[in-house]
This record gives sequence, structure tokens and C-alpha cells, in this order.
Amino acid sequence: MSNILIQATEVLDHIFDEIDRREDLLSFALTCARLRDIIIASHLPYRRVVISMYFQPFFDLIKARQDLAGRVRELTLVNLHPQVVVPRAHAFRRDFPASRLLFASGYDDEFLYNGNYETRARLPFDIRTTLDDALMYLPRLRCLQFRGDTGKLPLERIITTHHDLLEGFSLDGSYLVRAPGDTPFPLLTSDLWTMAGLRTLELSMTLNFSYWNPFCDVLGRSPMLETLSVPLFSHSIDDGLHHIPQLSYLRHVSVHNLARDGDDVISQRIYDFLNGHRSIEELSWQSSVSVVPLRVPRLPTLKRMLNMSHVHALACRPSDRSNRRVLTKTLETISLAMIFLRNDDPALEWTWKTVCLAFPTSLRSLHIVHTAFESYAMLDALCRSFPGLEELYLPDQGSPYRIQVAEAVARTYQSHHPLQISMVNRCPPITEIMERFPRLSSVAGVDIGMDVQTQRMRAYHTSTTGTIPTYINMGMFHDVVRSLVSLRERYPRLRSVNGWHLDTDLAREVIMGVHPGSMTYRDGIGVQVVLTRESICVRYSGPSSGSLPVPLQFNRPRPIPRTYYRNGY
Repeated sequence: MSNILIQATEVLDHIFDEIDRREDLLSFALTCARLRDIIIASHLPYRRVVISMYFQPFFDLIKARQDLAGRVRELTLVNLHPQVVVPRAHAFRRDFPASRLLFASGYDDEFLYNGNYETRARLPFDIRTTLDDALMYLPRLRCLQFRGDTGKLPLERIITTHHDLLEGFSLDGSYLVRAPGDTPFPLLTSDLWTMAGLRTLELSMTLNFSYWNPFCDVLGRSPMLETLSVPLFSHSIDDGLHHIPQLSYLRHVSVHNLARDGDDVISQRIYDFLNGHRSIEELSWQSSVSVVPLRVPRLPTLKRMLNMSHVHALACRPSDRSNRRVLTKTLETISLAMIFLRNDDPALEWTWKTVCLAFPTSLRSLHIVHTAFESYAMLDALCRSFPGLEELYLPDQGSPYRIQVAEAVARTYQSHHPLQISMVNRCPPITEIMERFPRLSSVAGVDIGMDVQTQRMRAYHTSTTGTIPTYINMGMFHDVVRSLVSLRERYPRLRSVNGWHLDTDLAREVIMGVHPGSMTYRDGIGVQVVLTRESICVRYSGPSSGSLPVPLQFNRPRPIPRTYYRNGY
């Protein structure tokens, strides 16, 4: 180490430029103060960049500073607000807050604009030319991701330039993916199908079955692949289609629904590949809710199954002919996206008692996004089936609960049989949840009497004006602290409730996670709003702690007018 420290800063910069992984670079920065000052200031922020496609200052920067452009390894380009040319007020941060606003000046200009960014003059910006030219200046780019509308991008030229260097490629094709000239992307002759040595390949798009064989060829040339998102291929009955090669290092997979009955060869190929795979730890379903009976592959090392519907859960139940479980004891986290009412098909009949038999009793984390079922029955079934549950995330907007109607309210119904039971959409009180699940350390979607404070903190996070409302003040800070301290004293095992952190120094600051259920997912960012006695800020994951704290506005006391007496005093 002493031999490295005596080197000049220019020499150290060349050494650090050869380190690709951001984690390795961070470990280097933690060894001593001098390396920390060099790496964190000039190297670490550029290893992983998430930026809006319209944020021109970043593209101008990498064109002017080739030394900084050579340090970019992972680049995610986001296009969720195409109507805003230079969206500096929000940039990429609130929708994809995976890193800070990476800009050469080093300051945070999120709160420089007091007015709405929509009213500001829009600058002319040719995204196709600017982006195409800028990406040519990234000689060491290893991972490239696109999120949102990519219809204006020269994707074929970008892939032609970088396909032989990339180790990861992701394309969100939720919008219509077309190259310039109204040609669909990718073509069968695209350089995308010649890529090799990939560790990440995510293609969230719809493709014709003729692309299946080129897709399998790319997988065959990428034996170290760790993350895979399989596109939705059209129906095919061709038995000559390739099989997916064995991928021994695969950890994270995202696929569409696999129908239980049918003659689709591609669906059968995907099921055969997944069933019994011994390295997959996370399986995410891309498709919307289906009314067709599905099948779920058995994955012996699976830890997380995400975005399940009620049909997926029913497909995991042990069959009458065999007691062999589809989901094994290694499963720790389940995310149920949509749960609807019963279908006319008996095979799709839903009851919480029968479905809980499909999940292992060792389950420790459960996230329910939406349910249309009576929720007291749900909680009772979950309580009996999963006594060791540690994390429970219920719907934020509430769910149906059958409650007893008060006697005074029941008398108002003009009938011979006054209404005694009513179905109400609400969030359950935290006392009812903790009585059923005493081992919980994190819970969300419950009533703790802090709805107003929670909504105000979330509203500040999504605000684009940069100003602080007058109701966010020291009084609100003290009200939140009193409520959280009371919760911590009543439930000492709790660490988080509705995103509010209970395991911090509440006398100094209060921290609220904006989307508490997002931590269930592997790529959950965990954006936080931090409120202290003097300031408030939004904290993002990344090389820096978060946005600059904004001082609270203190209300000055109204001056008391002076009283004059008769004697003149």
C-alpha cells in the first residue's frame, strides 16, 4: 500500500481507470483518506450513471472530458418525460433514483428553480444526433440500459458500436420499439443477435417466433449470464425450435405466463429450461392477470417469486396425485400483485386456506399489492400458515374488511332487518396486525394515525417546485417524533412501519421510505425523505448521501404593538 500512496495523482487515476466494478472501486476507497478523496470525487460517480435522455449537460460533459467519459461503465438512459427538453427540476431522480445527478460542477441544483419547470422556455434538442454522438465517446461502456420510450433512438447504430464490448444490455419495450425510418427493432440481421459474453440480458418486448433461435444463440454464447428477461414470443408449433442452453450461473429470471394447456412449443421450451434449475434465486412474472390455468416451474433454490397473480398462486398448490411442493423451503419472499374474485372455472377457485398450502411455512416476507377479497379472512389464514412472518406489506390504498356496524348507524336503515355487518375499504389498525403477527419487524399498509404526515412527506418528494410548504416545520417534526417513539415503546421488535424508520436516532432525524414495498424487490431503491429540526431532504442511493438539505421556513412571531399609557410610557 505504501508504494501506491507515493505515486502521483495522475498515476493513481490511470490505475483506478482499469477497475471496472464499482464495488471493487469502493473497497479501494475505504482503505485510506487519500484514495478516498481521489476515488469518490472523480471515479466512483461515473461508474454507474442513470440519466435522462434529454439531459444535455451530461452529454456535453462526456464529449468535452474524455478522461471522465472513459470512466463510465454502466449507463441507464431514461425517457419518461419526452415533452420536457431539459428536465433539470426532476432529471431522472424521482422515477429512477438509482444514483445522484452526476454533473461536473459537483453541486446539487435540484432546488434552484422556484417556479414550475413546465413554464420555462424549452431549448432545441435533437435527441437522436446528440445521443448517438455522445455514446461514441464511451470506450469502456460495459452495461447499457434503456427505460421508457425509445422510438426516437438510433438503436441499431448504438448496438453496432458497442455490441462487442457490452456485458449487459436492457431494453424496456413497453412502448413501440422502432428504429428511425419506421423499421422495427431489432431486425433479424441486427448486431444484437451476435452479442456474446453477456452477464445481463433484459428484453421486455414482443417478438415473432422467428427470433427464437437467434435469441437462444445469444444465450449459448453467454454461459456466465446472471440476469435474464425473456421476451414475449408469438405462438409457434414448430418442434425444430432450439432449446435454451444450460446457464449454470443464472440468478434472476423474468418470464411471461406459461399456459398449462396448449401446443405452444416456445412456452414448453421455457418451462423445460426453468423446471428444476438449481441456480435461480428470483423469478418475476411479466404478464398481466390471466384467467387461463397456468403452470409454475419447480425451482429448488428459489428465494423470491415476484409479481404473482391469484392464478400463479393456485398453480403452486400440491396436486391430489402428488404431495410434492412446487415452492420449496428456500422461498423467503413472495409478491402478490393482483388478486381478484373467483372465476367460473373450478380450477381457478380461490380461497386463502387452500392457497396458503402452496407457500412454505418458512416464508418471512409477503407483499400484497392489491386484493378484492375480504381481508380479515386473509389475515387469519396468513396468521395460521406463517407464524414466523417478519415482513408484511399490505395494500397502500386499503382492502375490503367486514366490520360490525355501530348500533346507532344500524337504526338508520329502514328495513325489518337492520344492517349489522358492513364491507369497508380501509387499512387495518396496527394493533390488529401485531396481535396476529407478533414477530414482525417491518409492516406497511396499516393505520397508525399518521396519514397526514405521510402524505405530506410523499408530496414533498414528488414536488417539482423545490419550495417547502409551510406545514413542514419544526412542529410537524415533533409530532412525528412523538408518534414514532410511542410505536417503538409499544412494539420493540418493529424496525419500520409504513416506511417510517423506528431504529434511528429520533431525537435528531426522522426517516420515511417513500415506497416501503419496493424493498421486497431485488432492484428496490428505497428512496427516503429525511426530516430534522432544521431541514428536509430527499435521500437517494448512490455515491452521495442525497440531495442538499433545504432549511425549514420558520414562522416569525407577530410583533406585539406597543401600548402607550397616559403618562407617556
